[in-house]
Amino acid sequence: MKKNILILAALLSASCAKEKTNEGSGKEICFVTSGLEVEVETKVEEVTMENLESFNVAAITATNPDEIAWTAVAQRSGNRYHTGKYWPLTNPVYRFYASNFDIAIDSGAPCTIVDRSLDAVCGAMTNPSFNAESTTIVMRHVFSRIGRVSVTSEYGYTLSDVSVKLTSVRTGGKYSLKTFRWYDCTSRDNVALQIGDNDILVVPDTAEIEVSYTMTKGDYSHSFVSTSNVTFMEGKICDLNLNVKSDPAIPVRVIVSLAPWETRQLPVVLQ
Repeated sequence: MKKNILILAALLSASCAKEKTNEGSGKEICFVTSGLEVEVETKVEEVTMENLESFNVAAITATNPDEIAWTAVAQRSGNRYHTGKYWPLTNPVYRFYASNFDIAIDSGAPCTIVDRSLDAVCGAMTNPSFNAESTTIVMRHVFSRIGRVSVTSEYGYTLSDVSVKLTSVRTGGKYSLKTFRWYDCTSRDNVALQIGDNDILVVPDTAEIEVSYTMTKGDYSHSFVSTSNVTFMEGKICDLNLNVKSDPAIPVRVIVSLAPWETRQLPVVLQ
């Protein structure tokens, strides 16, 4: 019995030594991903399941929710993403947060600061399985993407000199990995949109859109500026179909009254 106790003590000592080297249970912490189904021809390279080669991971424990326990870069290897981190024997409850931008703690919660230079993708896994060698983390596009823009008018009118712009729109900021919400955003004024295909990343929000155009019907022609609001949705390609419904051209009509022929009796006295 004493011999068995000595062997057990030796094994525990070896395990503790491994834990100090961050190789506690020998089970590497790695992920598989899902999501990112949106497909579009992009100017900013789109992140897809096929080209997501790496992303940043932050681990936060339940005992210290306002501090990052460790960060790592999860690198693709086959159908998994390896972190090089191992589950310690202390069996902590980790909450994992992921993004292709850097991850930080802001006001006690994990966030990432993103801008429109990249297609930002983020994910979170707040209830992982201990010792799982590959656990699924769902990634999501957090920007909204403006796609095709078209402007039409009522039948019979010709549109010309058409221009479209967003008078003010948010283009980046902080994204909470805990609540999946944007805050402390930056914005730009007068963002021009082209008629036809666009590929512009914006923060999901309601923005004012302004359309300048000239309407022509026959020899009538007039220029207008119209505004409306549009709501951009997270992770969606938003096509804008703008319909100019005003009917400013009023035909000039002349009412003619034509009396019928009438007979008049004209007596004539001959000399």
